Amino acid sequence: LSVDWIPQTVMAFRARYPNVEVTLAELPVHEQVAALRGGRIHLGFLPRHSLGAREDLDVMTVVESEFVAVLGARHPFATRGEVKLRELKKEKWVVMDKKVAPGHAISLTQLCRLAGFAPEFSRTAVSLPGLLMQVASGYGVCLLPRFLLPASDSMLAYLGTDCASFELCAVWRWENPSRLLAHFLEILREHRAVRKTPADEL
Repeated sequence: LSVDWIPQTVMAFRARYPNVEVTLAELPVHEQVAALRGGRIHLGFLPRHSLGAREDLDVMTVVESEFVAVLGARHPFATRGEVKLRELKKEKWVVMDKKVAPGHAISLTQLCRLAGFAPEFSRTAVSLPGLLMQVASGYGVCLLPRFLLPASDSMLAYLGTDCASFELCAVWRWENPSRLLAHFLEILREHRAVRKTPADEL
């Protein structure tokens, strides 16, 4: 999977509505939810597990991706194609800094608890390349959705896991009357990386 559907959607929308300015902003999860509810943004992209109570929000799955364990190329498990999460209970875990991605460590902890253990954190990183560099350097392992990862890296090994899939959702206020938002969502449905599923609440 890739995130090509984001620029494809924006370009298609701008081609159809050339006089409309589309502003892209990077916000942490909790700030996106607050901005949506406060009317400061029309649309956000959030992991489904982070949404919590959302009676006032509509969601549409745009990416569904398996969680993979990322290990250094010299790790004893590196040549395996898959690993059960509980097999990594003695590992140290590298996560994104909470100031950048506060939900990463939280979601990892939730998944590890489902597998019967609490993760031991080692280092943090402020970017995805930095996170992968820490893993490649032997400071620990990490768990990420596959669509975020480079296709291959000689210093890393990607192993399938028994974790539930990761879902990234487009999120908006169902009371938002914007016709332009409705048009943008129509184009997004054409370009998103997954087919419509019964779980979509449109």
